[in-house]
Amino acid sequence: MAEAEARFHARTALARTGGDPESAHRHAAAMLAIAEKLRVRHVLAGALVANAADQADLGNLEAARHFYDRGLEVDPREIRLLSGKVQLEYEMGEFEQGALFLDRLWEVVGETGRKPTSGDAIRAWALAYAAYVAGEADKQDKAQRAARAVLSSSNLEPFSISLAWNAATWSSNTCSVEQDMLRDPSLTVSLEGL
Repeated sequence: MAEAEARFHARTALARTGGDPESAHRHAAAMLAIAEKLRVRHVLAGALVANAADQADLGNLEAARHFYDRGLEVDPREIRLLSGKVQLEYEMGEFEQGALFLDRLWEVVGETGRKPTSGDAIRAWALAYAAYVAGEADKQDKAQRAARAVLSSSNLEPFSISLAWNAATWSSNTCSVEQDMLRDPSLTVSLEGL
């Protein structure tokens, strides 16, 4: 299991830093081979997320869809798979299909409680991305509220804050979320009612 985790982190580092996509893909493929032997659900789901993301990055959208679908068969509540599927479907212009997975993501994350979590950051990002791609103002408003709730929290790791920040700026017409929140603290919100 340690090798699978090491490969996941190596692949993620290469993908996020704009490193060599072929090396990232080799790590993802090796992780998948290990995960299939281990048959540990969260490890297999992570390997399928990594392979789907790599295929999407390489422009192989149908292959990415295959990995996301396979992953959702393994774990239909895995938020990384759901958010990736939302992004992929919206990128492919399949807005209705993307909206179905966005609803599923919203339901799954909503079950975790009312204190902002990394799942809430992922959910805000997916919603903002969908709103941005489809140009849907009602989703932009909801994404803005969700992102502000996450940004109001003081207990999240930097990656979640980054996702929420991206969600807030994508869903903001002015892209001045931080200034707005500093000027008027009442703009910080809770997750209640989302």
